[in-house]
Formats: sequence, structure tokens, C-alpha cells
Amino acid sequence: MRHILLTIMLLAVLAAAHPPVEPADPQDWWNQVLASHAIKAAEEPPPPSEEDVTYHTTDYRISLTLDPGGSPLIIDATTDLQIESDQDGLTEVVLDLVDLTVDNVFDDHTPCGYTYSGGLLTVTLNDPLDTGEGTIISVSYHGDPTDGMWYETDNGGVVYTCGCPFASRNWFPCRDWNFEKAPSTTVVTIDTAYDVTSNGHLFSDGPVGGGRHRVIFQSRDPIAPTSSCSRPRTIPNTVTGSTATRTSP
Repeated sequence: MRHILLTIMLLAVLAAAHPPVEPADPQDWWNQVLASHAIKAAEEPPPPSEEDVTYHTTDYRISLTLDPGGSPLIIDATTDLQIESDQDGLTEVVLDLVDLTVDNVFDDHTPCGYTYSGGLLTVTLNDPLDTGEGTIISVSYHGDPTDGMWYETDNGGVVYTCGCPFASRNWFPCRDWNFEKAPSTTVVTIDTAYDVTSNGHLFSDGPVGGGRHRVIFQSRDPIAPTSSCSRPRTIPNTVTGSTATRTSP
């Protein structure tokens, strides 16, 4: 029987092989994590002002194929962003994306121009959008995240994410600010030895061949990319903190 605990903008991919190993002082460990992210937040530029907001995201679909322990960790991925213009004549959409390789970008299922530099992916729309008009931006990419997503070998192996305060941009393209809230779908393809938990509710979990399964979670409540957080621990067939796993056969 599988038990799952869902949290806000959470992705945790887990394999259970050994009982968990608790740090000497879990609260002290967590305080150190929060302190490091607080320092990072202080170094970030301020968010855009209201007059600089040219569009907003209305839905995310984040599809990841992961290879825990391999390189790259993200074998391939595609994030689809439904966006809506907040001004007339919108010609560019700027997304945050750091240290990943962009393979291609589509606007409304058609290839489009883009530039990628300094942690910003600037997408040139095929056709300008006026206020209230929308499109779907699809970004395909791969690589090893330098922040926001990690693989740990403890407890049989775990991939986990922590997007606070501005690290979601290290594993999927987004406008990585806490005011940018939208529903989301998370799709993870991974070895069948790994369980997956995420925000929202479990929509499906089925085999896709090659010893892998594909797990889909949907969250209809708008949430911000910066709310991404998780704890790297696993316990077979039980729930603890914000993650859950199953015992591998």
C-alpha cells in the first residue's frame, strides 16, 4: 500500500533500500539550510515592479526524465508555460533559467527565436500578443542542476528539490518570483525502483518500458515556483516529513 503526503510545489523522487539515518540534530541541520538560503535571498536583485510585469503565467506543465546518480541528472525535460499578456504588442517573454542546456523553444507549437545568457531565457514570440491574449511557450532542456535539485545516496537514493528562495529556475524555466502563481502539472519518468511524490494529487502512475515508469501529479491551486521545498529522507511504506517511499521488490 502506498502512502503519500503532498506539499506545496514539492518534487521528491525516492528509492528505499536502507532504514533512514537521522542527523544528530535535525532542527540544526534545517536551520543551516534556511540560513544559507536567506543569504542567497539577500544577494538577489529585487523583483520587478508592477509596471515592469508584461505577462503572467496561467499554467505550468513540467516534464522530467531523471537518471539518479547519472550525469546529466536531467536526461531531458520540457516545461510548457501558458502565458497571458498584460500589455499590447508583447513581443518577448523573459524566463529565469540557470546553468542548464536549452535544446529548443517553441511558441504555440512552432519553433521560435530565443537568446539564453546570464540566467535569463528571452523568447521572441512568433506573433505579438495584445492584452489578454495568450500562448504556450515550450522549452526543452537537459543538464545537471547546480542548485534547487539534488541527488543524495543516503537511504537508498533520493532526488529532491528545494526552490526557496530563488532556486526553482535551476531545474525548470519560470518567472521565479513569489507573485507568479499558477496551477501546475509535474510529470516524472524514472526507474521503477523509485517512487515519486509531488504537489497536488496523483493523476497517474504507469510503466513506459525500459524499466521505467511515468508519474503525473496535478495541482489546480495556484502556487509560486519559489515555494518549492522538500526534505531528503525516505522510510519504506510510511510517511515522514514531506516525502514517502515504497520498498523495492
